[in-house]
Amino acid sequence: MRVSTLENIAGRQVDETLGVVRGTIVWSRGLKKFSRGGIRAVEYMTTADVAEGLNKAREDAEKALMLQAEAMGADAIVGMRFEIVEMGAGLFSASAMGTAVRTSAIAPAAAPLPAAPISLPVMAPANDSGAVILPFRRMAG
Repeated sequence: MRVSTLENIAGRQVDETLGVVRGTIVWSRGLKKFSRGGIRAVEYMTTADVAEGLNKAREDAEKALMLQAEAMGADAIVGMRFEIVEMGAGLFSASAMGTAVRTSAIAPAAAPLPAAPISLPVMAPANDSGAVILPFRRMAG
């Protein structure tokens, strides 16, 4: 699955737009739960731990996004955006969204022909007064 934040994918053209896809994950900072539910403890974390947790939430949101696009028959997602919003008290919502599309390869363009060398006018030798006589083209008339 190709994913791009741009509106296109290099070397491919969009053949069909399938629709908007979203992946959302809710992540909490430092809440531990019992297996039967309920909060067991609050764990204090470093900023590195929080960054690692938010990166994991971002990856999980992107995976959910790709699964939804694959279920629609897409081979790519364009215009992908990502946001994290703190919902309060260390609870975060990580969302990835984009447009699911079907694409096909663009045929490589033929290499351009090299340009012909430009011929510059040759300067005529100076006349008796030392002035250089420049060649001019005659206008068709």
